[in-house]
Amino acid sequence: MKEPANKVKGLTILLTLKGRNLHTLRWLWHANRICLPFHVIVADGEVHPTIDRLMSNPETFSNLSFEYLRYEDKSFRDFYYKCTDALDKVKTPYVMISDNDDFLFPYGLQKSMAFLDEAPEYVCAGGGIPGFSLATEVNHISNVSGPLKSIKYRCILNEWYRCRNIDNASVATRVLEETRNPLSVYYNIYRTSALKTINNEIFECDISFRLHEIYHALRTVTLGKVRSDPSFFTYLRQDGTSMNFGSNTEWIDELFRCRFAQDLEAMVTRMACEAAKSDGCNQSEIQDQIHEFYTAHLKQAIASTLISSRFPRLVSFKRRISSLPRPRLSSVFFRQKPDQEKIWKLLAADGADKDTITAHQKELKDIIHTLKGDEFVSFVSQNAKELLV
Repeated sequence: MKEPANKVKGLTILLTLKGRNLHTLRWLWHANRICLPFHVIVADGEVHPTIDRLMSNPETFSNLSFEYLRYEDKSFRDFYYKCTDALDKVKTPYVMISDNDDFLFPYGLQKSMAFLDEAPEYVCAGGGIPGFSLATEVNHISNVSGPLKSIKYRCILNEWYRCRNIDNASVATRVLEETRNPLSVYYNIYRTSALKTINNEIFECDISFRLHEIYHALRTVTLGKVRSDPSFFTYLRQDGTSMNFGSNTEWIDELFRCRFAQDLEAMVTRMACEAAKSDGCNQSEIQDQIHEFYTAHLKQAIASTLISSRFPRLVSFKRRISSLPRPRLSSVFFRQKPDQEKIWKLLAADGADKDTITAHQKELKDIIHTLKGDEFVSFVSQNAKELLV
């Protein structure tokens, strides 16, 4: 396949798929439209014949440099294998994981790479991760295309997505910081060797999926410092489209029937061992501190799950009430502009310069064009109408 003229050689995007085929086409169509300047490895765990047909034709996404890899995700171990195998095919010094229901901010990704080029002690870097939702009352394709309902400065309003560095020279300090005040690092740009190490270990130990991202984050901070810069964006997440890997009642079943306890203990031991090996500190002391935190956290999670199981109607009622839309006088069309103006003011307050804001405004405009315009819907109607059924 012909490589785009503006392709940046340093970064590969690993797009991991399982279902949500219309989101897959949206991601690829948008990346092709904006001439995404990075190579893409598409790792598909549930191959649909329509996606396979379109990906096999080099003319479908002619502005995009990509490889299409076919897998079969029947279990979480299959998913771990898919990620490990796909990462083995990455040839660039940097790699980033993406989901098919989200979007990238290429300008921020290039700023993250530039930082990593100059800071070898950092293992990964990223920026702010805002979130968006689509208006359900005006959908071209349900939850895939249509006007924006809202856009948030942080996709989840908690400490997990508040940009901050984890950059203490001590591995033990970084591990304890990530344990007690976790920072989302999953969608950062990684040094390829580091992400390969993390995923190889996850596959080898076949860790409980409930611990997957926790292991990923803790192992990250044992391998180096983490940069999370609030002055630019790198990733845009869509609300309400995440894959649901199990209900609360299934969670407690997993706790008692699988190797969850052993996996948790092995994870804690591994992180304490890495900290002790690097810092020369007492492994048992670090291990006890990590273990104490997760024990307290699990007690809260189990109590919440038991309440949900004991009073399912009450919990379901509360969720329905909290999810009801708040009455607003302005239409979706008129709500978009104020939301965006607020985003740029917040970004400027966090240190963004004029060039960054201008670049992100254009990138967001391109994303909105993909979501609101008729071109993507027309593409699907002409090339994949069977997916609309």
